[in-house]
Amino acid sequence: MPTNTIVVGIDESPQAWAALAWAADMARLTGSTLVGVHVLAWLEELYRAPSEHVFAAVDPEPGWTLRFAQGQVGHVLVDQSRDARMLVLGPASTPA
Repeated sequence: MPTNTIVVGIDESPQAWAALAWAADMARLTGSTLVGVHVLAWLEELYRAPSEHVFAAVDPEPGWTLRFAQGQVGHVLVDQSRDARMLVLGPASTPA
């Protein structure tokens, strides 16, 4: 992955929406390519649609991509962002 890439972890949570919006703004400001990564327990099409909707909401630029992966979330995101400019994650939610 090129070093002018911003990787953002995506799921359906409000925290991920906020992280994606921030990462999209940063990518536009810096001329970076944005790569969204959603780590799923099962790589079935049914589980992809919500993240595809979330990613589409930031009006992706040409060349921006959404990837799906399977594995331990932290390991996958670190691996996917190894050569990236930055990895963006939403804040952890706190139990009520």
